[in-house]
Amino acid sequence: MRWVLLPSVQSNVLIEGVSLKIRRQIEDLERDRGAGSGTLAVDGVPVDSYLSSLTTRDLSNLVKPEDIITSEHLTTLLAVVPKYSQKDWLSSYEFFDTFVVPRSSKRLDEDNEYALYTVTLFAKVVDNFKVRAREKGFLIRDFAYSPEAQESKKDELEKLLQDEHW
Repeated sequence: MRWVLLPSVQSNVLIEGVSLKIRRQIEDLERDRGAGSGTLAVDGVPVDSYLSSLTTRDLSNLVKPEDIITSEHLTTLLAVVPKYSQKDWLSSYEFFDTFVVPRSSKRLDEDNEYALYTVTLFAKVVDNFKVRAREKGFLIRDFAYSPEAQESKKDELEKLLQDEHW
């Protein structure tokens, strides 16, 4: 039995074959040049991740020293909030625990899908706050502010970008 392909099916098969061939040629060129998408990295983090979503990208270039409070009793967390849930975040984060500093949340940045907020609370309730935030659909990012690490990452990124002529 012989299959008869319709002209539209034949053209789709041809297009898929050509696009696959082009994709392979691009991958071969990148491999030969050594310029794969994950090749450029700062401290093991691909440069692409600096340009990606707030849920995964490096936050050190977005957070300033004045945004973070770290003391014996108080700490600042970074929350990634879906853009459509920003009003919900602002009206509810204070009630995730009784030891959250009222009106302490401040928006630092946003991308196409998410906004990055700070929130200040007592260190002893961090774990409970993270659980409540997760239940409401908010992501609390692990972040420890270090001026030295932030400066070195910034310098490395600038150097890499200059070397690659981005």
